[in-house]
Amino acid sequence: SLDTDGFMSLGPVMFNGSLCSPVIQWMKVTAIRGKVTINYPKPFANKILFGFAFEREPTGWSATQATTWGFDSLNSTLTQATVYVRNIINGGVIAESANGMIFTLGY
Repeated sequence: SLDTDGFMSLGPVMFNGSLCSPVIQWMKVTAIRGKVTINYPKPFANKILFGFAFEREPTGWSATQATTWGFDSLNSTLTQATVYVRNIINGGVIAESANGMIFTLGY
């Protein structure tokens, strides 16, 4: 269920010529002043392949706020994710508070 944070292991796959076990992780987050850094439910063992974040609640899309989210691949680590959020209604200003979801794939 996406109502809680979690992870799913995907069994062995071939990646860059060797077998690995990819893991998908997801977390519910609340960004304060345009940023959130949160620990993964389970640390990745080797590498993060990619991540993305998006608005969690349709109420965030209103006449005064619609948000866009960005996963920070440079500052995210094997143990935590960092994302940024902006309010696109008001010229891209930092969203003071917004609820979102983060999905990350790694191994």
